[in-house]
Amino acid sequence: MARKNKKNKKATLKKKPVEQIGETTQDMLERFRRDINNDADAVDVQSDQSEDDLRFLNVINGMWDGFFEKKLQNKVKLQFPMIAKFLRDVIAEWNMNRVGVEYKPGNDEKTSDKDAKLLNGLWRADFRSESTGKKAIDNAVLEVMHCGYGAVLMAERFEDKGDPENDLQRIELRSLFNAYNSVFWNEGAQEIDKADATRCTVLKRYSRKGFLLEFPGEDPVSAYQPHNRALDNNITSQQDAVFVATRYDKVEEKETIFIYDNFSTGEIETFNEKQNEEMADDIKARGLKLRRKREIVSEQIMKSVFSGVKFFEEPRRISGKLIPVVPFYGERIFVSGVEWWNGFVRDLKDISRLLNQLLSKLSEGSASSSDRKPIFDPDQVIGEGFDDIWANISSKAYGLANVLKDSDGNPIAGGGPIGYIEPGQLDQNTAALMGAIPAMIQSFTGINPVEAKDPDASGKGIIEARKIQNLTTQPVMENISTGIERLGVVYESKASELYTTKRTMTIIGADGSESTIQLMKMEQDRQTGRFVEVNNISGKRFKAYADVGPQYETQRQETTDTALKMMETFANIPAMQQFMPELGGVVIENMAGTGLESIKKLNRRMRLLQRTVEPETDEEKQFLIEQQQQQQQEDPQQELIEAATQQQLSEARNLDAASAEKIKSAELKDAQTRKTLSDIQINQAKTASDIRVNEAKTLKEIRESIFRPLGQLPVGSQ
Repeated sequence: MARKNKKNKKATLKKKPVEQIGETTQDMLERFRRDINNDADAVDVQSDQSEDDLRFLNVINGMWDGFFEKKLQNKVKLQFPMIAKFLRDVIAEWNMNRVGVEYKPGNDEKTSDKDAKLLNGLWRADFRSESTGKKAIDNAVLEVMHCGYGAVLMAERFEDKGDPENDLQRIELRSLFNAYNSVFWNEGAQEIDKADATRCTVLKRYSRKGFLLEFPGEDPVSAYQPHNRALDNNITSQQDAVFVATRYDKVEEKETIFIYDNFSTGEIETFNEKQNEEMADDIKARGLKLRRKREIVSEQIMKSVFSGVKFFEEPRRISGKLIPVVPFYGERIFVSGVEWWNGFVRDLKDISRLLNQLLSKLSEGSASSSDRKPIFDPDQVIGEGFDDIWANISSKAYGLANVLKDSDGNPIAGGGPIGYIEPGQLDQNTAALMGAIPAMIQSFTGINPVEAKDPDASGKGIIEARKIQNLTTQPVMENISTGIERLGVVYESKASELYTTKRTMTIIGADGSESTIQLMKMEQDRQTGRFVEVNNISGKRFKAYADVGPQYETQRQETTDTALKMMETFANIPAMQQFMPELGGVVIENMAGTGLESIKKLNRRMRLLQRTVEPETDEEKQFLIEQQQQQQQEDPQQELIEAATQQQLSEARNLDAASAEKIKSAELKDAQTRKTLSDIQINQAKTASDIRVNEAKTLKEIRESIFRPLGQLPVGSQ
């Protein structure tokens, strides 16, 4: 009985492994809320600085928040975004050369290049699904470039939301906005990809009305209220916000694995403790021999959703073995055990503010003063209307003044103002700063706008300037690549659990082409004759890499240009003529434009038949099988010959046995029939051969008509 109680207790712990012994649901809720406070406090200063970075360029008067806002009250505060162009250039560089994920086989014999290709195709399809992947990563990168920190959430969605009978799920990426103030890790996590984290809490902001629509009848109490600078400005929409927390816990449990030898197949099979009990009879019937037992650590991810007063979802297990939140960093370092990060804006804020302060002061002085102000003796402006004239002299065509006279009453020569008040001059210190600040901004960003836009600048000079800029941004881009790699690892962890049922899925190839495959498909192995399961990534090992390079459209253009250049080079080299058809096929495959689908399909099938490319989809595999069967199929004319011969012989045998002459005549007719049908067969075979030759000749003429003008085009991107 005691053993039974112990077993039940262990099952309870497995159900909610984030619970502590003797802890009630309310106790756990309070512990979770304390954890958010502690985790957020650890990065409170960095979060505030990150918000200041984002407000600096993107919020009206955000540049003057804080010290300048208070010291320069009632002063002109202009806002010239001197670093905005640099930031736009960096973002444009990312847009043209996004970093993706590339999978390669891991260090095991079970995982092949074909498995890696399948996983790559699944990743691309999920990444491009409804553009959620692109939007999520772009948002994270944008926040990284501004403030140094962003994040992406990886979640599941039902494949068909409108079909209650369809429980199949797909993986999607989701945006996490203002990650600096909404994504908090346990303060002990120090790795840049947070692989060592044990928990992560994500806050989702609702308006009070939105909260009540999402959670009818619930109290709109925030699980945690992050501070933001909008609260200092008494913005109503921010004070009305309610934050709901989603927490992800990584838990570890020890598990016993049973390892068996399958002598009939020569393979090793493994089962966990539950599977070993449930399949005991099957294991015995199959003659599997236990090699050994091994204790391993099983990792699980538990998800919970809660407000400040209630769990909306108590801890439950989700797919994967890794926390599905991936951080992205700009520059990052630990100082005295505290994590600090920043993007491109922070180091340039003080310089930009100083320049804007000087420009604001100069513009204020210029707007409040004229070029020169005349000085008159009081006697000169005594008279009706003189005060009004000189008070608004800028709106008058001319001014009036009395002539000064000496003691004898004679006019003094050279009448007019007795002097002028000169406008203020730009002091030397201000002038020096106005010249030095742009140079300092250039030194920080690594770009020279004048040189980059100079149409007469040499290509070498522009390339060198670009290298300097790339060196400036390289550390940040390297950290972004680390985040992309982590996304690939987390995706594999989820995909190996979700994509393990027999189902048809869309995948996307490296060239951007879509195709469908069937997961867990049974196929007959040509070598062994056994039926094996294909299109299965479960139990395989992969390595995820950041695939740095231009987008597919740019790659395709570069491939086309390179192939055309090679064709031009090989045109006069006899030994290279053998490569011309394949180069032409590459050109057609990478051409962009409307109305090319049919010729691309024809080109693809020709390359498949020539074995210069391997089939990638079930449709292409079926096409090759049909072609092979057609070649191996027995000639129907031969069947006709045999049937006619048998019929003649049968008729001859039915004749009178004593009539040898008739038999001889029948045999002669048989021979004539054979010859006639044989001639028919030869003629039809010759006709079919002529048709194939003509088809090949026609296809050759089509390809030459395409390649000839292409080869005459100028080589290189326009």
